[in-house]
Amino acid sequence: MNKKSPGTVPKLVLSSSRDIPFSQLVLSQKNVRRVKAGLSIEDLAEDINHRTLLQSINVRAVLDADGKETGMFEVPPGGRRFRALELLVKTRRMEKDQPVPCVVRDAGIAEEDSLAENVMRVALHPFNQFRAFSALIEAGLSEEDIAARFFVSVSTVGQRLRLASVAPSLLEFYGEDGMSLEQLMAFSVTDNHARQEQVWQAQVAELDEFTQGELHIITGLLLPIWKQFPAESTRIYRLQTGEGTRIVGRRVSPAWSVTATAIADAPVLSPPQALALLHEGHAVLGLADGLQLRRSRLMQRNRIELTGFGRAAVDRLKAMGLFSEIISWKLRLFVPDDVVTGSAAIERLFERHPLTRIADRKAA
Repeated sequence: MNKKSPGTVPKLVLSSSRDIPFSQLVLSQKNVRRVKAGLSIEDLAEDINHRTLLQSINVRAVLDADGKETGMFEVPPGGRRFRALELLVKTRRMEKDQPVPCVVRDAGIAEEDSLAENVMRVALHPFNQFRAFSALIEAGLSEEDIAARFFVSVSTVGQRLRLASVAPSLLEFYGEDGMSLEQLMAFSVTDNHARQEQVWQAQVAELDEFTQGELHIITGLLLPIWKQFPAESTRIYRLQTGEGTRIVGRRVSPAWSVTATAIADAPVLSPPQALALLHEGHAVLGLADGLQLRRSRLMQRNRIELTGFGRAAVDRLKAMGLFSEIISWKLRLFVPDDVVTGSAAIERLFERHPLTRIADRKAA
Protein backbone atom coordinates (compact mmCIF):
# COMPACT_ATOMS: atom_id res chain seq x y z
CA MET A 1 0.00 0.00 0.00
CA ASN A 2 1.48 3.33 -1.09
CA LYS A 3 1.13 6.19 1.33
CA LYS A 4 1.50 9.79 0.34
CA SER A 5 3.86 11.74 2.53
CA PRO A 6 2.46 14.92 4.11
CA GLY A 7 2.65 17.89 1.78
CA THR A 8 2.97 15.79 -1.38
CA VAL A 9 1.76 17.77 -4.40
CA PRO A 10 -0.37 15.69 -6.82
CA LYS A 11 1.27 15.31 -10.22
CA LEU A 12 -0.42 16.69 -13.31
CA VAL A 13 -1.80 14.09 -15.73
CA LEU A 14 -2.31 15.45 -19.25
CA SER A 15 -5.28 14.50 -21.41
CA SER A 16 -4.62 11.65 -23.85
CA SER A 17 -4.11 12.32 -27.55
CA ARG A 18 -5.04 10.21 -30.56
CA ASP A 19 -5.79 10.44 -34.26
CA ILE A 20 -9.54 10.47 -34.99
CA PRO A 21 -11.03 10.33 -38.52
CA PHE A 22 -12.53 13.69 -39.45
CA SER A 23 -15.83 11.99 -40.27
CA GLN A 24 -16.22 11.18 -36.56
CA LEU A 25 -15.92 14.82 -35.49
CA VAL A 26 -18.88 17.19 -35.05
CA LEU A 27 -18.87 20.87 -34.15
CA SER A 28 -20.09 21.51 -30.61
CA GLN A 29 -22.60 24.24 -29.71
CA LYS A 30 -20.55 24.83 -26.57
CA ASN A 31 -17.93 26.86 -28.43
CA VAL A 32 -17.94 30.34 -26.86
CA ARG A 33 -16.69 32.09 -30.00
CA ARG A 34 -19.73 33.59 -31.72
CA VAL A 35 -18.37 36.75 -33.36
CA LYS A 36 -16.23 36.37 -36.47
CA ALA A 37 -12.77 37.85 -35.94
CA GLY A 38 -9.27 37.48 -37.37
CA LEU A 39 -8.37 35.15 -40.23
CA SER A 40 -11.33 33.96 -42.34
CA ILE A 41 -12.22 30.27 -42.57
CA GLU A 42 -11.18 30.30 -46.23
CA ASP A 43 -7.74 31.76 -45.40
CA LEU A 44 -7.26 29.30 -42.55
CA ALA A 45 -8.14 26.43 -44.87
CA GLU A 46 -5.53 27.65 -47.36
CA ASP A 47 -2.94 27.84 -44.58
CA ILE A 48 -3.73 24.28 -43.38
CA ASN A 49 -3.59 23.06 -46.98
CA HIS A 50 -0.15 24.65 -47.33
CA ARG A 51 1.49 23.51 -44.09
CA THR A 52 -1.02 20.95 -42.65
CA LEU A 53 -2.59 21.25 -39.19
CA LEU A 54 -0.11 22.69 -36.70
CA GLN A 55 -2.27 22.48 -33.56
CA SER A 56 -4.27 19.52 -32.27
CA ILE A 57 -8.02 19.85 -31.79
CA ASN A 58 -9.58 19.52 -28.34
CA VAL A 59 -12.51 17.02 -28.41
CA ARG A 60 -14.94 15.25 -26.08
CA ALA A 61 -16.74 11.95 -26.64
CA VAL A 62 -20.43 12.24 -27.58
CA LEU A 63 -22.54 10.14 -25.21
CA ASP A 64 -25.95 8.56 -25.78
CA ALA A 65 -28.93 8.72 -23.39
CA ASP A 66 -27.40 5.94 -21.28
CA GLY A 67 -24.06 7.74 -20.95
CA LYS A 68 -22.24 5.41 -23.36
CA GLU A 69 -19.85 6.61 -26.04
CA THR A 70 -21.31 6.77 -29.55
CA GLY A 71 -18.03 6.80 -31.44
CA MET A 72 -18.48 10.45 -32.37
CA PHE A 73 -16.55 13.34 -30.83
CA GLU A 74 -17.63 16.97 -30.43
CA VAL A 75 -15.29 19.92 -30.86
CA PRO A 76 -15.90 22.65 -28.20
CA PRO A 77 -12.75 24.76 -28.76
CA GLY A 78 -11.12 24.73 -32.20
CA GLY A 79 -14.31 25.42 -34.16
CA ARG A 80 -12.51 27.51 -36.77
CA ARG A 81 -10.00 24.74 -37.42
CA PHE A 82 -12.89 22.26 -37.71
CA ARG A 83 -14.69 24.46 -40.27
CA ALA A 84 -11.45 24.95 -42.21
CA LEU A 85 -10.94 21.18 -42.39
CA GLU A 86 -14.61 20.80 -43.34
CA LEU A 87 -14.05 23.25 -46.21
CA LEU A 88 -11.03 21.23 -47.39
CA VAL A 89 -13.22 18.10 -47.48
CA LYS A 90 -16.00 19.92 -49.39
CA THR A 91 -13.50 21.21 -51.96
CA ARG A 92 -12.02 17.71 -52.35
CA ARG A 93 -8.63 18.69 -51.01
CA MET A 94 -8.85 16.33 -48.02
CA GLU A 95 -10.44 12.91 -47.50
CA LYS A 96 -13.41 12.87 -45.13
CA ASP A 97 -11.85 10.04 -43.08
CA GLN A 98 -8.47 11.78 -42.81
CA PRO A 99 -7.07 11.15 -39.28
CA VAL A 100 -6.97 14.38 -37.28
CA PRO A 101 -4.64 14.78 -34.25
CA CYS A 102 -6.91 15.34 -31.23
CA VAL A 103 -6.58 15.82 -27.48
CA VAL A 104 -9.43 13.87 -25.83
CA ARG A 105 -10.92 15.56 -22.77
CA ASP A 106 -13.34 14.03 -20.28
CA ALA A 107 -12.99 16.23 -17.19
CA GLY A 108 -14.02 19.82 -16.58
CA ILE A 109 -16.58 21.91 -18.47
CA ALA A 110 -16.62 22.12 -22.28
CA GLU A 111 -17.49 25.84 -22.32
CA GLU A 112 -14.60 26.53 -19.95
CA ASP A 113 -12.18 24.69 -22.24
CA SER A 114 -13.39 26.75 -25.20
CA LEU A 115 -13.11 29.98 -23.24
CA ALA A 116 -9.65 29.17 -21.91
CA GLU A 117 -8.30 28.33 -25.36
CA ASN A 118 -9.50 31.69 -26.71
CA VAL A 119 -8.56 33.78 -23.68
CA MET A 120 -5.16 32.33 -22.81
CA ARG A 121 -3.65 32.81 -26.27
CA VAL A 122 -1.22 35.71 -26.72
CA ALA A 123 -1.06 37.66 -29.98
CA LEU A 124 2.35 37.66 -31.67
CA HIS A 125 4.32 40.79 -30.81
CA PRO A 126 5.29 42.89 -33.88
CA PHE A 127 8.95 42.55 -32.81
CA ASN A 128 8.64 38.76 -33.02
CA GLN A 129 6.94 39.20 -36.39
CA PHE A 130 9.96 41.20 -37.56
CA ARG A 131 12.37 38.49 -36.48
CA ALA A 132 10.27 35.76 -38.13
CA PHE A 133 9.90 37.71 -41.39
CA SER A 134 13.65 38.41 -41.41
CA ALA A 135 14.38 34.69 -41.06
CA LEU A 136 12.05 33.92 -43.98
CA ILE A 137 13.74 36.56 -46.14
CA GLU A 138 17.12 34.95 -45.33
CA ALA A 139 15.59 31.58 -46.32
CA GLY A 140 14.89 32.96 -49.81
CA LEU A 141 11.24 34.12 -49.62
CA SER A 142 10.26 37.49 -51.06
CA GLU A 143 8.06 40.04 -49.30
CA GLU A 144 5.23 39.08 -51.66
CA ASP A 145 5.65 35.38 -50.77
CA ILE A 146 5.48 36.15 -47.03
CA ALA A 147 2.43 38.37 -47.45
CA ALA A 148 0.60 35.69 -49.45
CA ARG A 149 1.43 32.89 -47.03
CA PHE A 150 0.40 34.76 -43.88
CA PHE A 151 -2.52 36.75 -45.33
CA VAL A 152 -1.11 40.19 -44.57
CA SER A 153 -0.40 43.07 -46.90
CA VAL A 154 2.98 43.50 -48.57
CA SER A 155 3.23 46.92 -46.89
CA THR A 156 2.86 45.26 -43.46
CA VAL A 157 5.73 42.91 -44.27
CA GLY A 158 7.83 45.82 -45.51
CA GLN A 159 7.04 47.83 -42.39
CA ARG A 160 8.18 45.03 -40.11
CA LEU A 161 11.36 44.48 -42.13
CA ARG A 162 12.26 48.18 -41.88
CA LEU A 163 12.86 47.58 -38.19
CA ALA A 164 16.19 46.03 -39.22
CA SER A 165 17.55 49.57 -39.52
CA VAL A 166 16.79 50.38 -35.87
CA ALA A 167 19.47 50.16 -33.17
CA PRO A 168 19.47 46.80 -31.31
CA SER A 169 19.17 48.58 -27.94
CA LEU A 170 15.96 50.30 -29.08
CA LEU A 171 14.58 47.05 -30.51
CA GLU A 172 15.19 45.36 -27.18
CA PHE A 173 13.48 48.24 -25.34
CA TYR A 174 10.52 47.99 -27.71
CA GLY A 175 10.35 44.22 -27.18
CA GLU A 176 9.87 44.94 -23.46
CA ASP A 177 6.97 47.30 -24.30
CA GLY A 178 9.08 50.33 -23.46
CA MET A 179 7.86 52.26 -26.50
CA SER A 180 5.08 52.06 -29.08
CA LEU A 181 5.43 50.66 -32.60
CA GLU A 182 4.84 54.15 -34.02
CA GLN A 183 7.74 55.53 -31.93
CA LEU A 184 10.01 52.70 -33.04
CA MET A 185 9.12 53.12 -36.73
CA ALA A 186 10.09 56.80 -36.53
CA PHE A 187 13.71 55.73 -35.95
CA SER A 188 13.77 53.62 -39.15
CA VAL A 189 14.14 56.74 -41.32
CA THR A 190 17.90 56.64 -40.69
CA ASP A 191 20.48 53.85 -40.35
CA ASN A 192 22.60 55.85 -37.86
CA HIS A 193 22.21 53.85 -34.64
CA ALA A 194 24.18 56.34 -32.55
CA ARG A 195 21.91 59.18 -33.68
CA GLN A 196 18.80 57.07 -32.97
CA GLU A 197 19.94 56.36 -29.41
CA GLN A 198 20.89 60.01 -28.89
CA VAL A 199 17.42 61.19 -29.95
CA TRP A 200 15.71 58.58 -27.76
CA GLN A 201 17.74 59.50 -24.68
CA ALA A 202 16.92 63.18 -25.24
CA GLN A 203 13.20 62.34 -25.39
CA VAL A 204 13.42 60.22 -22.23
CA ALA A 205 15.24 63.03 -20.38
CA GLU A 206 12.28 65.38 -21.05
CA LEU A 207 9.77 63.03 -19.41
CA ASP A 208 8.60 63.32 -15.82
CA GLU A 209 10.01 60.63 -13.57
CA PHE A 210 6.50 59.60 -12.50
CA THR A 211 3.01 60.07 -13.93
CA GLN A 212 -0.31 59.49 -12.24
CA GLY A 213 -3.42 57.98 -13.74
CA GLU A 214 -6.44 55.86 -12.94
CA LEU A 215 -6.76 52.24 -14.07
CA HIS A 216 -9.83 50.06 -13.47
CA ILE A 217 -8.87 46.39 -13.12
CA ILE A 218 -11.09 43.35 -12.51
CA THR A 219 -9.10 40.68 -10.63
CA GLY A 220 -9.74 37.24 -9.19
CA LEU A 221 -11.23 34.19 -10.93
CA LEU A 222 -12.07 35.72 -14.31
CA LEU A 223 -12.94 32.77 -16.55
CA PRO A 224 -16.45 32.07 -15.11
CA ILE A 225 -17.51 35.69 -15.73
CA TRP A 226 -15.42 36.43 -18.84
CA LYS A 227 -18.45 36.75 -21.16
CA GLN A 228 -19.87 39.49 -18.92
CA PHE A 229 -16.93 41.80 -19.65
CA PRO A 230 -17.09 44.50 -22.34
CA ALA A 231 -15.73 43.46 -25.75
CA GLU A 232 -13.57 46.52 -26.44
CA SER A 233 -10.43 45.15 -24.78
CA THR A 234 -9.25 41.69 -23.76
CA ARG A 235 -5.78 42.62 -22.53
CA ILE A 236 -4.59 41.07 -19.26
CA TYR A 237 -2.48 43.33 -17.01
CA ARG A 238 0.12 42.17 -14.49
CA LEU A 239 0.85 44.98 -12.04
CA GLN A 240 2.67 45.50 -8.78
CA THR A 241 1.85 48.24 -6.28
CA GLY A 242 4.42 50.34 -4.48
CA GLU A 243 3.85 48.17 -1.40
CA GLY A 244 4.68 45.03 -3.39
CA THR A 245 1.15 43.67 -3.86
CA ARG A 246 0.85 41.88 -7.20
CA ILE A 247 -2.35 42.27 -9.23
CA VAL A 248 -3.37 40.26 -12.27
CA GLY A 249 -6.58 41.24 -14.03
CA ARG A 250 -8.37 42.66 -17.01
CA ARG A 251 -8.73 46.38 -17.65
CA VAL A 252 -12.23 47.82 -17.98
CA SER A 253 -13.54 51.33 -18.61
CA PRO A 254 -14.67 53.60 -15.74
CA ALA A 255 -18.23 53.67 -17.14
CA TRP A 256 -18.40 49.85 -17.16
CA SER A 257 -17.05 49.77 -13.59
CA VAL A 258 -19.89 52.00 -12.42
CA THR A 259 -22.51 49.75 -13.99
CA ALA A 260 -20.88 46.51 -12.82
CA THR A 261 -20.58 47.65 -9.21
CA ALA A 262 -24.13 48.94 -8.99
CA ILE A 263 -26.27 47.37 -6.29
CA ALA A 264 -27.88 44.19 -7.60
CA ASP A 265 -31.29 44.99 -6.12
CA ALA A 266 -31.18 48.70 -6.96
CA PRO A 267 -34.61 50.28 -7.43
CA VAL A 268 -35.99 50.80 -10.93
CA LEU A 269 -37.69 54.04 -11.95
CA SER A 270 -38.44 55.37 -15.39
CA PRO A 271 -37.24 58.98 -15.93
CA PRO A 272 -40.82 60.39 -15.86
CA GLN A 273 -41.53 58.46 -12.65
CA ALA A 274 -38.34 59.77 -11.10
CA LEU A 275 -39.19 63.35 -12.08
CA ALA A 276 -42.71 63.04 -10.65
CA LEU A 277 -41.39 61.55 -7.41
CA LEU A 278 -38.87 64.37 -7.06
CA HIS A 279 -41.53 67.00 -7.67
CA GLU A 280 -43.54 65.55 -4.77
CA GLY A 281 -40.58 66.32 -2.50
CA HIS A 282 -40.83 63.20 -0.35
CA ALA A 283 -37.75 61.35 -1.63
CA VAL A 284 -34.06 61.76 -2.43
CA LEU A 285 -32.66 59.67 -5.29
CA GLY A 286 -29.17 58.33 -4.71
CA LEU A 287 -27.09 57.78 -7.88
CA ALA A 288 -23.76 56.10 -8.52
CA ASP A 289 -20.58 58.13 -7.83
CA GLY A 290 -22.13 59.88 -4.81
CA LEU A 291 -24.65 62.01 -6.73
CA GLN A 292 -28.11 62.85 -5.40
CA LEU A 293 -31.27 64.28 -6.91
CA ARG A 294 -33.61 66.15 -4.56
CA ARG A 295 -36.20 68.91 -4.50
CA SER A 296 -34.83 72.19 -3.15
CA ARG A 297 -36.67 75.40 -2.27
CA LEU A 298 -34.70 78.28 -3.77
CA MET A 299 -35.73 81.85 -4.46
CA GLN A 300 -39.39 81.09 -3.68
CA ARG A 301 -39.41 78.17 -6.14
CA ASN A 302 -39.19 74.39 -5.92
CA ARG A 303 -36.30 73.12 -8.06
CA ILE A 304 -34.95 69.62 -8.82
CA GLU A 305 -31.30 69.89 -7.85
CA LEU A 306 -28.31 67.60 -8.42
CA THR A 307 -25.74 67.52 -5.60
CA GLY A 308 -22.47 65.71 -4.96
CA PHE A 309 -20.75 66.55 -8.26
CA GLY A 310 -17.24 67.89 -8.69
CA ARG A 311 -16.16 70.95 -10.66
CA ALA A 312 -14.61 68.79 -13.41
CA ALA A 313 -17.97 67.10 -14.10
CA VAL A 314 -19.99 70.30 -14.66
CA ASP A 315 -19.58 70.51 -18.45
CA ARG A 316 -20.40 66.82 -18.89
CA LEU A 317 -23.51 67.09 -16.70
CA LYS A 318 -24.70 70.20 -18.53
CA ALA A 319 -24.27 68.31 -21.81
CA MET A 320 -26.76 65.78 -20.44
CA GLY A 321 -29.41 68.49 -20.23
CA LEU A 322 -28.91 69.96 -16.74
CA PHE A 323 -28.44 73.72 -16.36
CA SER A 324 -26.43 75.77 -13.88
CA GLU A 325 -27.02 78.86 -11.80
CA ILE A 326 -24.81 80.82 -9.41
CA ILE A 327 -26.68 81.23 -6.13
CA SER A 328 -24.95 82.90 -3.17
CA TRP A 329 -21.62 82.66 -5.01
CA LYS A 330 -22.01 78.90 -5.45
CA LEU A 331 -22.53 77.02 -8.73
CA ARG A 332 -25.54 74.69 -8.57
CA LEU A 333 -27.02 72.28 -11.12
CA PHE A 334 -30.72 71.70 -11.80
CA VAL A 335 -32.96 69.44 -13.87
CA PRO A 336 -35.39 71.31 -16.19
CA ASP A 337 -38.94 71.50 -14.78
CA ASP A 338 -40.55 70.59 -18.12
CA VAL A 339 -41.64 66.94 -18.20
CA VAL A 340 -40.15 66.23 -21.64
CA THR A 341 -36.75 67.92 -21.28
CA GLY A 342 -36.52 67.04 -17.58
CA SER A 343 -37.19 63.35 -18.22
CA ALA A 344 -34.66 63.33 -21.07
CA ALA A 345 -32.00 64.85 -18.81
CA ILE A 346 -32.70 62.29 -16.06
CA GLU A 347 -32.56 59.44 -18.60
CA ARG A 348 -29.08 60.51 -19.74
CA LEU A 349 -28.06 60.98 -16.10
CA PHE A 350 -29.23 57.45 -15.20
CA GLU A 351 -27.26 55.96 -18.13
CA ARG A 352 -23.99 57.35 -16.76
CA HIS A 353 -24.84 57.29 -13.05
CA PRO A 354 -27.39 54.51 -12.37
CA LEU A 355 -30.01 54.84 -9.64
CA THR A 356 -28.84 53.03 -6.48
CA ARG A 357 -31.38 53.91 -3.77
CA ILE A 358 -34.53 55.90 -2.92
CA ALA A 359 -34.43 57.59 0.47
CA ASP A 360 -37.40 59.14 2.28
CA ARG A 361 -37.19 62.75 3.39
CA LYS A 362 -39.48 65.45 4.68
CA ALA A 363 -41.16 67.55 2.00
CA ALA A 364 -38.94 70.47 1.08
